[in-house]
Amino acid sequence: MKTLLAIETSTRACSVALSYAGKIHVLEEMTPQAHAKMLLPMVDKLLQSKSVRPEEIEGLVFGQGPGAFTGLRIATSVVQGLALGWNKPFSAVSGLEAMAWSYSVSQQKPVAAVLDARMGECYVSIYAQGQQCVPASLVSPERLIEWLEQYEVGLGVGDALASFPMLQQRFSQWQTMQPSAQHLLEMVQALRPSFKTLDAALPVPLYLRNQVAEKAKGR
Repeated sequence: MKTLLAIETSTRACSVALSYAGKIHVLEEMTPQAHAKMLLPMVDKLLQSKSVRPEEIEGLVFGQGPGAFTGLRIATSVVQGLALGWNKPFSAVSGLEAMAWSYSVSQQKPVAAVLDARMGECYVSIYAQGQQCVPASLVSPERLIEWLEQYEVGLGVGDALASFPMLQQRFSQWQTMQPSAQHLLEMVQALRPSFKTLDAALPVPLYLRNQVAEKAKGR
């Protein structure tokens, strides 16, 4: 597949990306609590800017998480609607893993993608030169530090340092960022995962924490 459309709304950033004519074109906005309002206009704007019609798109990609519950539901519902309306197959990719994969390939060293999961925990994924060491996981900062030592990770990307300053000394390099639709397309183009039709499956978000209220009450 050469012409793909990707959407990523798992964090405060809302992004769409289009793989077309050998390049990846991206629109991204920091729109906390406005993803539902912004996402489809951003899709329309990106397609129109490149004069791409829906019928030219060969497949859809969406960031399935982990991340904010509302954002994941928005991406899931929008990609399902587009897949139905445009009759296109889709692929679900973890935005967290795609971010870690992308930087591990470009830097040729172990990379930890770490996002603030709230409630004193982190979402983390670790890749080394494109190979997965730790899949998307929900862990304590203490457990994360153990993994950083185990896999000799020096490079980190994400947004967790603001909430967990104790991690600062564990990284020799850190880049503050959010998962992007561009990361999704880079990973899909390189690894070529399978695409599914709505006849075979429905888009499903990746929830790593299913009992938020119960856990908060217990604490």
